[in-house]
Amino acid sequence: MLSVHTLSEIGRYSLAALYATGGVFNLTYGRTHPREFFGAFDASTWFGPYRPLIRDLILPNGAAFAALLGAFEIVVAGLLLAGGTMMGIGLVAGVVFTLLVVPASNVAGALANLALATGQCVLLWVQLNP
Repeated sequence: MLSVHTLSEIGRYSLAALYATGGVFNLTYGRTHPREFFGAFDASTWFGPYRPLIRDLILPNGAAFAALLGAFEIVVAGLLLAGGTMMGIGLVAGVVFTLLVVPASNVAGALANLALATGQCVLLWVQLNP
C-alpha cells in the first residue's frame, strides 16, 4: 500500500505536469489562436457576468491574456516542483485560479475544476499536517 507521502508526491508531480502542459498550450495555441480559445469560454460559460468580461476584455486582448495565463501556469508548476513553502504557495495559487475559472467553464469543465481545486486542497492539507 502506498504511503500518504508517496501519494502526495505523485499528486504534486502530476499537478506540476498538468500546469506545465497547460502553460505550454497557452503560450503556443492559446497565444496564436486567442479568439478560438477564449471564444469557447464566451460561448459556454454558465455564469452570465463572466460573458461581458470575456467578450469585452479578454477576447480583444486574447494573445496577452494567453501569454499571462501560460506564464502563470509555468510558475505554478515550478512552485509545485520546488516543494516546501513554495509548493504551498503554488497550491494556494492553483486553488484560487481553478475556483475563479469555474464560472467561466461549461458544466463539465466546472466539475473538473472543482475536483482539481479539491485535490490541491487535499495536497495542501497534507503538506501543512505532516
